[in-house]
Amino acid sequence: MNRIVGEKMSIKINVKGSIPKVDSWEIPIICPKCGAQNKVTIAQIKREETIECKGCGTKTNLIDEEGNVKTKTQTLQRSLDDLERTLRKLGAKFR
Repeated sequence: MNRIVGEKMSIKINVKGSIPKVDSWEIPIICPKCGAQNKVTIAQIKREETIECKGCGTKTNLIDEEGNVKTKTQTLQRSLDDLERTLRKLGAKFR
């Protein structure tokens, strides 16, 4: 009977930087008055900050209705942290 002996595999994963934290992600917000695009971070939305349009100066209140941004991004961040831990266990090196 022939027997096949498995070979040991290695995977080299090099990642530049680590996975960015969800709170630092930027999203575009369109000014309701002039239509200019303004970038805000997830953290700004969670804090419900007031932003000033770069195009016309109109102030807009960011509202996290029902706390959906906060709860969903917390879940997403936990998943990304788990992914990073798993990649590190597989030998990924984050620089």
